[in-house]
Amino acid sequence: DQAQWALRNPRLRAQAGYAFLDAVVLRSNTVTSGVRIEGNRPALVPRHSGSAWLHYALTERLSIAGGVTSNGVRYTSNDNLVVLPSYARTDAAIAYRTGRVELGLNARNLAGRRYYETASSNFQIMPGTPRDLVLTVRVVR
Repeated sequence: DQAQWALRNPRLRAQAGYAFLDAVVLRSNTVTSGVRIEGNRPALVPRHSGSAWLHYALTERLSIAGGVTSNGVRYTSNDNLVVLPSYARTDAAIAYRTGRVELGLNARNLAGRRYYETASSNFQIMPGTPRDLVLTVRVVR
């Protein structure tokens, strides 16, 4: 059975997290964009978010990894007038270590999906990173 193999395999590492946030502005006399914010959902706080990541050591020196990051619907401001849509992004990585040097190549947003990661207001909405690669070199003591 594959699930039992994964649980007993010391070369496989799994990480996952989930958050459910039922956030609300309890008390405020602030008015934003003509809207009283008391009772609204705080800006940029999704009700549901999570991530899952699998890391597998192919050898002592070479490893691969991949995962998904997800955020639910969020508002751009406390006035709750503009919504950022939910998204799920897939990422992957490969790492090679020799002696004190570790090389890593991370690929983010493998599917090249268009998504919106954050906002500073209802009018300053920042898109998420398009598909990209990041090469890192680490020297370990």
